Amino acid sequence: IGNESDFASMLAAKSKAEDMAARSGSGNTPEAPAIFTRHGSVGVVDIQGSLVAGAAGFMGYFGYTGYNDIRSALVKAVEDKQVKSILLNINSGGGSVSGVSDTHEFIKSVSVLKPVTAYADNAASAAYWLGSASSHITASSTAIVGSIGILRIHTEYSKADAKEGITRTIL
Repeated sequence: IGNESDFASMLAAKSKAEDMAARSGSGNTPEAPAIFTRHGSVGVVDIQGSLVAGAAGFMGYFGYTGYNDIRSALVKAVEDKQVKSILLNINSGGGSVSGVSDTHEFIKSVSVLKPVTAYADNAASAAYWLGSASSHITASSTAIVGSIGILRIHTEYSKADAKEGITRTIL
């Protein structure tokens, strides 16, 4: 989902990545930013942007996070002997339902090995679902949190429109 500006940004980023690869002579596209970092004894897993099933791949350049990426980052945090606890740094309005439940369960299983907490600037929908697997969630004073699931109401006006002589054409 996006607009023409988003598409133009994607093409520019792709072109830049191809340029970088050509200059390095490797022919490989540079990797998207890592979502796991260590700060002292705390392993930080960044859960940012829209959440997608599988790995984010090239969409990581545009702020997407894949559920596979989150699980891989958690494995790195568990394997890192210097990491004593894990922080989920969440700034996401949510995303795909496919994969969120498994990732939630994975976070819970990781918390048996190392304590997992969450910090939320924005943790809605699927992102909040992931954060709820931690033992504690701290939110900024202006954070948006919660909202797992939605209610959508559809109102059908075609008969009223026909009566009024209104015809809609979708292009």
